[in-house]
Amino acid sequence: MYQDRVYCGEVSRADLGKSIKLFGWVDKKRDLGGIVFIELRDVSGVVQVVADSSDSSSMEDALAQVRGTTVFTTHTP
Repeated sequence: MYQDRVYCGEVSRADLGKSIKLFGWVDKKRDLGGIVFIELRDVSGVVQVVADSSDSSSMEDALAQVRGTTVFTTHTP
């Protein structure tokens, strides 16, 4: 489970287009009416995850429940 994780502080341009797995806690969350910005933090640093909740109602429901300690799997565009 943790073998393929990427630490937040290690995310770089080289990861663009790749599917990466991030684990950490939500430091900040901002919902701008469909676009959600989440600052995910771990021991190595912070990375900003951007999600479009208008993509699907299940995505919107999942993003509404994000808070505190959470585990993320994200794909970088």
